[in-house]
Amino acid sequence: MTDNEQELINLIRGNDNPEQALMTATAIILDFLKQHESSEAREPVCLQALA
Repeated sequence: MTDNEQELINLIRGNDNPEQALMTATAIILDFLKQHESSEAREPVCLQALA
């Protein structure tokens, strides 16, 4: 487990409302992944597919 992952777990555990903190962290991570995915260019694996 990375230091960042461990720190996130500790922040969630130490929060006054750990359930809400976990839900918020999950939403932020999913939004980040969706944003990153949408910015990636879709390129064919095989350039011959375009010919």
